[in-house]
Amino acid sequence: MSLEVEATYENGLFKLDWPLPLQEHQRVRLTVCEQDAGTPEDQAWSSLGMDRLEEEWDNPEGAIYDDWQRLYGVQRR
Repeated sequence: MSLEVEATYENGLFKLDWPLPLQEHQRVRLTVCEQDAGTPEDQAWSSLGMDRLEEEWDNPEGAIYDDWQRLYGVQRR
């Protein structure tokens, strides 16, 4: 699996912008690239996009899929 995520480096730890679909204690390899904040207009569009994504992602109708592994009978490794 390969994921691209955004995070903030804070007090020696990476604070992710959202949870990842990983198991506890799963080992991963990280490649760290500094993110350019872009222009104020870029930042505004990015913020608007993330707000909309969070609205869509975190809603009562979609909550049934939060525990999709149990719902579909998938056993955790």
